[in-house]
Amino acid sequence: MSSRVRLWLTTFLALTLLGVAPPIRNDLQFPSQVSAAPDYWPTDGWRSTSPEAQEMSSYQLQAMEAYIRQLGWGHLVRSVVIIRNGYIVWETYFDPAYGPDQRVNIFSCTKSVTSALLGMAIDEGHIVGVNETLLSFFTGRTIANQSIEKDAITLKQVLTMTSGLAWDEWPYGPTSSYTYMTDSPDWTQYVLDRPMRYTPGAVWDYNSGGSHLLSMVINQTVGNSTLTYADSHLFAPLGITDYDWETDPQGVVAGGSNLHLTPRDMAKFGYLFLNNGTWDGEELVPASWVNVSTADHVTPYNDTDSIGYGYHWWINRPIDTYLAIGYNGQQINVVPEHNLVVVFTAWYEQASFTTIMEDYIIPAIGYLPPPLPVFPLSFDQITLIAFVLMGAVIAIPLVVEGYFQIRNRRRPSVEESESEANDAAAEEAPSPAT
Repeated sequence: MSSRVRLWLTTFLALTLLGVAPPIRNDLQFPSQVSAAPDYWPTDGWRSTSPEAQEMSSYQLQAMEAYIRQLGWGHLVRSVVIIRNGYIVWETYFDPAYGPDQRVNIFSCTKSVTSALLGMAIDEGHIVGVNETLLSFFTGRTIANQSIEKDAITLKQVLTMTSGLAWDEWPYGPTSSYTYMTDSPDWTQYVLDRPMRYTPGAVWDYNSGGSHLLSMVINQTVGNSTLTYADSHLFAPLGITDYDWETDPQGVVAGGSNLHLTPRDMAKFGYLFLNNGTWDGEELVPASWVNVSTADHVTPYNDTDSIGYGYHWWINRPIDTYLAIGYNGQQINVVPEHNLVVVFTAWYEQASFTTIMEDYIIPAIGYLPPPLPVFPLSFDQITLIAFVLMGAVIAIPLVVEGYFQIRNRRRPSVEESESEANDAAAEEAPSPAT
């Protein structure tokens, strides 16, 4: 038996007899959230760590995954990607047909990308600002239902879904305004021709048509197409090369939907905003635009408690999160307070990940292992005790065995005792007469 095996057996025996656990270091350090720049940029790919390395609980995230799987629509969830402090800490693909390299239609998450491109174009001077009127970019068109109110619509009101144009987005189907737009030969003209329903700025009314008008504004002002501008100024610096983006009949990318990205590239876009628009030392999106576009500008649905809306970004007020949301469960959640980006993809119209964010992912943050008890003995002391006990275990059987051997030598056997008794009896018997 080797000395290493003897030492292991010795230590195991001693610890078993003492009824204690092996000594564990209790001075492990876990990183704290800091405001410093990331230690790497995921342009060429994300790095991964354990959740605990980024102060998140694996147990809590396992519970999240179990919760998703037991949902009635859980089988329609495709992926969950969680980025903390710039590292993937959790990545699950529930649908075997999807993985890290599989593009998905991010649907209306596209709107947040269009918003970012508009902010970049404003910063570069191609557009004066969000208070420019919408129709000032379409002076060469004949527009139906023109009015003073329509003339007054600003880019800001289009960004905040308060343009006032008559639009019935939901439910999606043959009677949706979105369907009428995409079935038309000129999407831009269809939206511009819509009559007014509200005073601009007065009522929030979801309108993907307005988002497409913003793509057309970018297309007409940056000196090339919206797609070329996005590729050179946004996607290429982020390392996003595998994407697809639907275009209208005139070849302009859809401003409101149908950009296809992988879940990891969705996370890159969220991470760009998490870092105030800066990527690897270069400001791609102005920090001022990041701040204003993700601010809480308006309350949708007359909901005064939980949901807000910015410049094509949604606001989850209870957990201080802003997010891009797309049809059928596509989401990019950005939580600056916790240096966190969470991506969901799914294929279920009623998919909602609010409970998962609020009850599982956010509570997993800030996790630290419970303090370990201070072990009362040093390793050297335990080793000494182990050797003493092992010596005792080895010595006691030998001592006992020796004792019985000596005792057995001193005590005559039954046969010897009977023989000695017979000899004594024979000596005491009288001799026969001669």
